[in-house]
Amino acid sequence: MPEDEYDTYLLKAAGNLWNGDGLDQVAEFLVTVDAEWMGLGHAPGMEESALQVAIAISRYVQSLRA
Repeated sequence: MPEDEYDTYLLKAAGNLWNGDGLDQVAEFLVTVDAEWMGLGHAPGMEESALQVAIAISRYVQSLRA
């Protein structure tokens, strides 16, 4: 069980990548989590930051497949 809600979101993102979702889809999910679910609203650069996180998670997921 994840220690906090952030872990849950990251595990969902990793699972989505594992199951074939693209980077853009996962980044959009992460933006939705921040902006809507956590109520932080949209901030400048949020999409690019989410994409960078999605890329990092994707690299990790790919390392598990190796």
